[in-house]
This record gives sequence, structure tokens and C-alpha cells, in this order.
Amino acid sequence: PFSLGLEESSLIRRQLALDLIHRYSWKELGVLRNALTPGSRPRAGQGTIEGTVLFDGEGVSGLTVFLDGEPRGTTGRAGRFRIRDVPAETVTVSLDLRELETRFSVAGGASRPVTVLSGGTSGIEFRLQETSYFQGSVVVCEGDEMRPVSGAEVLLTGPSVQRTTTTSRLGGFQFDHLPAGVYDVRVLDGGEDSPTDGREAATLRSVDLTGDLTGYLIKIHCP
Repeated sequence: PFSLGLEESSLIRRQLALDLIHRYSWKELGVLRNALTPGSRPRAGQGTIEGTVLFDGEGVSGLTVFLDGEPRGTTGRAGRFRIRDVPAETVTVSLDLRELETRFSVAGGASRPVTVLSGGTSGIEFRLQETSYFQGSVVVCEGDEMRPVSGAEVLLTGPSVQRTTTTSRLGGFQFDHLPAGVYDVRVLDGGEDSPTDGREAATLRSVDLTGDLTGYLIKIHCP
């Protein structure tokens, strides 16, 4: 509310509103209101960005919102945010993932380009998703012993996700920030010391990643 130099009280504000209604038409009063309310209408060459951050349909509050790498606000109780006086051009809006628990990620990425129109409002929506990680090892059987395989290429395929990684010197691998679901995993190449010569080294396996999974063992050429 504005006071125009008068004491801010409900009585004064009612008197001022009645006086303005008598002096101006409703259309003119709207113009006056926009002129007196800071930031209510974008300036020429600028626009506004309005967005929402959701998880499972509910708003997420307390997350810092960045505009081109600079903090410009925090999401409110309903997960909403508004950034005013943005240049009318394509900018990048992003969330600070450090404020999230590690089991969460942002579907589609935490940074998005937004095209801002002069005098207009552009909308954007971020959706959080709960994620899992998958950690395991690849070994090859040699007689009665199992030896870790380094340099093996591991393929993971799941809901809208396909990733590859290479095993470490000790045969270990890990995939992070996976949307919960059931995945297929296989070893495409048995590694530098494997006799597969680039052929598929392990058959297709199904793994349940609705939660974190560690210690998973993939065996090559084992009975």
C-alpha cells in the first residue's frame, strides 16, 4: 500500500481510495495504480519471469533461484518465484542443487534457457525427482578365482536413460542420480585383459533401482 506522505492506517487508506474513485474513472485509476506501484509493470526492453518448483505435485520452498549465475530470489511456500526487470533476451534460470538432499535431482536439468519478451511475462517450471545410485564391480573368472576387470565398458539402460561408464583399476563402477525404476545392465567390452576382443562380455541383466543399490557383482566367463 502507498500513503503519499500520509500516516499509514486503514482509515486513511479508505479515505484516499474513496477520494481517488471520485476524482478518476476506474480506467484512469488503474493507470495511476500501475504508475505508483514499483515493479508492477515491466519497463520497456524488460520482462518478468515467473516460475514454480514442484516435487510430487507440491511446491518446494526455500530454494535459491539464479539468473545467469547470479542469485535473484528464493522460492516461496508454494514453490513459486518471480524475477522482475529482466532484459528482453534469452537468459538462463537455474536452481542451487547444493540446497537439495543428494537423493534429489531436477528432471530435465537444473538450468533452463528462458526467452524474455519486452513488457511480458515468461513462465518456467522445475520438477524435482527422487534418484538412486548404482555401484558394483566387474570380475572375470580364472579357474577357481575371480579377478577384477579394469577398463570394461558398462551400459545401463532404463526409463528415458542410457548411460555408459568404464570400470576402475579395481573393476568398480558407479552411476549417480538415476531416476527410480528398473534398469538393464550389461558389459559391452570385457576390458583390456579380457579375451572378448570387444564383443559383449556379459549377458543382459535386470536391476531394480527404486532405491540405492551397492555391491552388485557382474561376473564374466564364470560357471
